[in-house]
Amino acid sequence: MKNDEITVYDTEEQSVDTLTGYVKGGIGAIPIAGPILAEMIGSLIPGQRMDRISDFLKVLDRKLGEMGEDINTLKSKMTDEGFLDLFSEASWQSTKATSNERKEYLASILINGLDDDNLDEIQKNIFLNIMNELNDIEVLILYSHTDEARYDDEFNKKHEELLMSHTEELGLSSELIDQSILFDTYRDKLVRFNLLQRNFKKPRKGELPEFDEETGMIKAIGHTITPLGRLLLRYIDLLEKDNI
Repeated sequence: MKNDEITVYDTEEQSVDTLTGYVKGGIGAIPIAGPILAEMIGSLIPGQRMDRISDFLKVLDRKLGEMGEDINTLKSKMTDEGFLDLFSEASWQSTKATSNERKEYLASILINGLDDDNLDEIQKNIFLNIMNELNDIEVLILYSHTDEARYDDEFNKKHEELLMSHTEELGLSSELIDQSILFDTYRDKLVRFNLLQRNFKKPRKGELPEFDEETGMIKAIGHTITPLGRLLLRYIDLLEKDNI
């Protein structure tokens, strides 16, 4: 080093690099696709909530192992430019994922993207874009509008309070009334994203449709999940693949 050159050490940057190295090392030890995942994540998201990314990649690795394809086939698919774009977006979203369910959703989109040749990469990215806008409660509300949820005793028992909050029964507690207001907001958002659609009662001949006094719009009598809503649930593995 020349005498007039001064080296400044950024201790924060060093600690981030060290953390990244540790996490990459842990990812590299993941059995199915650890080395290639470590290489990909090291170049994409250094130092950004690496603990969450590590958990997400472990979920992804487990799902890759469940695909039943040999590692060379997986490597070939995973180095495709379209998949790398999906992987980049899912990894960034995983830095904000505070629930295990969210990490499972993101990993499922990637796995189903690898396994589905019917949609191109731009179309597959729509699911990640939608998931970036939805919270976990909205995902549950979307699922609650499926026929499968109606017979899912475990789901209905676990989320009984959430599902009850959108009823119009008299005598609900103030807490459930507050939750009902939020429920309506979540459901309206799902309608805006074309994941749910409103159902309207057909007026009799010569009669006007019934209007909602609060919104001034035609009063809906219920909501139905749309084909896009079912496709999203299929991609995050909340519905069976054949149930589109």
